[in-house]
Amino acid sequence: MTAEVAVLNKYGIALAADTLITVTGKSWDESDQEIREHVANSTHGRKLYKLSNEHTVAAMTNGTRELLGVPWALIIGRYRQNLGNKSFKTIREYATDFIQFVSQSALLFPAERQMAFFNEATKTAFARIVLTVESQLKGTSEPSDEARRDRTEKVIDEEHARLMAMPLLEHKLQEQLEFDAIINQKRNDAFNEVPLSENALLQLTQIAWAQVNRGAVVGSTGNPFGSTGVVIAGFGDDELFPHVFTFYTHSVCQNQLLWCEAKQLSYPDFDERTVAVGKAYARIIPFGQRETVDTVIHGMSSAILQATLNDLCEKVPAIVADVATELNNPDLLSLTGCFKKKFQEYVASFAADCELQNRRTSADAIKFLTLEELAELASVFVETTSLKHRIQPAPPTVGGHVDVAMISKDNGFVWVSRNRDGAP
Repeated sequence: MTAEVAVLNKYGIALAADTLITVTGKSWDESDQEIREHVANSTHGRKLYKLSNEHTVAAMTNGTRELLGVPWALIIGRYRQNLGNKSFKTIREYATDFIQFVSQSALLFPAERQMAFFNEATKTAFARIVLTVESQLKGTSEPSDEARRDRTEKVIDEEHARLMAMPLLEHKLQEQLEFDAIINQKRNDAFNEVPLSENALLQLTQIAWAQVNRGAVVGSTGNPFGSTGVVIAGFGDDELFPHVFTFYTHSVCQNQLLWCEAKQLSYPDFDERTVAVGKAYARIIPFGQRETVDTVIHGMSSAILQATLNDLCEKVPAIVADVATELNNPDLLSLTGCFKKKFQEYVASFAADCELQNRRTSADAIKFLTLEELAELASVFVETTSLKHRIQPAPPTVGGHVDVAMISKDNGFVWVSRNRDGAP
């Protein structure tokens, strides 16, 4: 993981990122007969880059270090060379051009590697279902063929529903014969001994496509491929104030980068013309491991806040139901389901209102800071996150030197602090 921050106002934007790279691996321990996980760290990583040598735009990456086995430092370096002195009117156009470059780079992502990705993705999707079935059947008496089939179809149905509830990515893969052949082969390998219904077989095909086409695999924990958050920030030629465009991606396939925009991590979310009527054009945007920044801004980490709200959504309606039962009031008891729904809506609205108010408060605090002060603030946020990780029992996943850069319309991209051992 990583800790990155963008702090911006009308004067410009400051970007900060740690340089710790965490590499994990697994091996079989013969003496203890178990799988052991190994963690290795390097403090020579680079996550903050110039996206152009000529213009006021930068990039940051968080999450996995590579895309289909190609380091992001190499991908961004190749794009920077390809871009040359070309510029765009908006940061969103820079992001669009970057996505198109990655999608169409046959040198970086040859067709064979893209096909291998789909092969592995399909195998992973079906293997996860098999492992879930085996886990659920573990400890029971030897199940009959019918019981195994029923359990397998139930797990398939649940996985299908989970994936289909996720939004489609910006670019989804098109069904093609060679991809259908991979699905059929992997499906037969995984479920050849289970006589599945036609509906279950169809759901498996849809799961294979959804595994790579839907938001479930992008930017989420448990993503089997590993996803990367990419931040494009700075000024387009026609932009007076800085902008941030953020997206998640996990692979390239069929000559398309599979990605979706992280709208909550992009800025601004309103038209620049509304600044004139009193809205503060300023924002603190954390990426990656953001709990420390959230605690500073909101007074509580987002994870703890969400867990508290979820707990309230379960316990408060349960208390009302208990009271209705004790009072032997069937009319009140019949309303508990409706109350639970309304209470959940209230909690969601409350959380959104708190988020908005805290965001406005932090924006008012930084809207008049100089660019140098924005850079100092961004650096402190990352350093504080690093310090927190150093005093925790688990191996740190944030640390090393803090790279800091600031970008203004007049002076362009300027390094404030840079780890010279990192990639260019």
